[in-house]
Amino acid sequence: MKKWLFRLMIIFIPLVVWIIHFLVTPLHINKADLAIEIEPGSSLKSIAFQLVDEKILNEPWRFILLSKALGQSRKLRPGNYNLNPNITPYQLLKSFVEGRATEGSITFIEGQDLDAMLNKIKANDSIKKTMKPYDSKTIALALGIPYQSAEGQFFPDTYYFSRNTADIEILRRAYKAMQKKIRL
Repeated sequence: MKKWLFRLMIIFIPLVVWIIHFLVTPLHINKADLAIEIEPGSSLKSIAFQLVDEKILNEPWRFILLSKALGQSRKLRPGNYNLNPNITPYQLLKSFVEGRATEGSITFIEGQDLDAMLNKIKANDSIKKTMKPYDSKTIALALGIPYQSAEGQFFPDTYYFSRNTADIEILRRAYKAMQKKIRL
């Protein structure tokens, strides 16, 4: 019994030391400010290989093992992440799990007409442009607005969103916010 326990410890202790070393050792990313985008629906394996392709990790297997061992393999969130050059693998995993993605924002000002709002959307690099054409009637149809025009249907506010959120989704949020305010 003692020999079996001794052999197990000889295997187990170096494995634990190796994992802890991997967890806390900074990755030393060569780029000063690196951004990486995790696409919606990406698997743990594809994310790990993307990190290797971006020269963030040397190999994917320890990151995959770490994620599975900590029960986080299905909790990684999509988004655009800015990485610190000295981030550790554990901090990287934690960022992906907590969804610490960089956000975009847009502000619609009270009294602003629809054309000005649409120009702001067009000029915002964080917003995915999906609507063609950008006109009031098309927007009204897409959002189910019961009027010919979408003018005056959007609540003025600052909206925060994940990078590459579709333009229509931002307008949908502003429209729903206006509908809530009208019902109050």
